[in-house]
Amino acid sequence: MQSQLEFINEYIPSIFNENKCSIPNKALFQTSDYMKFAQEIYDSCQFDSFDEQRFLNVLLQCTVEDMCKVNHAFLACYGCSISSCITKDCNTNFEKVILGSVQNRYTFWATQIHDTLYQSRVDTHSLGDLIVMADTLDMQAINSEYKNLYSKEVHTDIYDSISKDSCCARFLRAWCNQERSPRNSYDFDAESLHKALNDSYIHEDVLITMFCTTTPCEFRDICEFYQRKYGKTLRETLTHQFSSMTENVCLLAHDYLMDPSNGCAYVIFHSLKCEYNKSRRMINLTVLFRDRYSQFTNRWYQIYGNLKHDLRIHGDGWNENVLSQLWNSQ
Repeated sequence: MQSQLEFINEYIPSIFNENKCSIPNKALFQTSDYMKFAQEIYDSCQFDSFDEQRFLNVLLQCTVEDMCKVNHAFLACYGCSISSCITKDCNTNFEKVILGSVQNRYTFWATQIHDTLYQSRVDTHSLGDLIVMADTLDMQAINSEYKNLYSKEVHTDIYDSISKDSCCARFLRAWCNQERSPRNSYDFDAESLHKALNDSYIHEDVLITMFCTTTPCEFRDICEFYQRKYGKTLRETLTHQFSSMTENVCLLAHDYLMDPSNGCAYVIFHSLKCEYNKSRRMINLTVLFRDRYSQFTNRWYQIYGNLKHDLRIHGDGWNENVLSQLWNSQ
């Protein structure tokens, strides 16, 4: 199987999109465009059955931020919000994607983290998706919104909600407070990681520090040096070293730092494989990251198989055509 480093070099010449938008030929919309989108959505809700494809055509052109503006235009034109017009004929999961997509991105993000932490059984896989897929700027915005909504810090609620001393909990708390800067020591860092993972016991603090302070560009250099020196990838070394919840967080962090689209591909693959909270994880991922990373997620998923096929086979509770279009699967 092709390694992730080989895959980057062959298929993805420029993986980090500073604008965080993967919508092809994304237009800069004016007020008149938002009004037109609002009318399209209104018309999609006026027939005997909800015109899912017509609504989807608008969503595929817009970021979450755009959809918030469309919602404001809809309210101004029709005196009600988009969410109040979604009918019972709308596929339940797609409806939840719509409702999430017309909110402020960070309000939705913070709310999902809070709801996950306050379930009777905390789903650490869902929590890992929501925390690790956030970069430094995202975490600052999430922390601010979380405090506004709940008068608490995210990392404090994580501390109170899941096993305080577990590697997974400490990793997620550190990621919430991530500060990344170049160290210019990828060879030393690779050696430190190798020692931490191959000693008589795993040095978890070294792992957490490396993953939560290294810039994405240097992380790729570390991975490349690690593979060259030790004859196996860092990802291969991480696999089967921890409990399932810690392994999931570590592998997602690894893939995200290689490229956020790679992180998306991993979460889709992992969530489709797991029955517990599958739909919720896919809804969260689609609302928050479809507009950012869908362009390359389909390519990254080739490591695991065919995205369109897997969405068709395992995408329970979804309209297959809708989910495939949202993730640009081929």
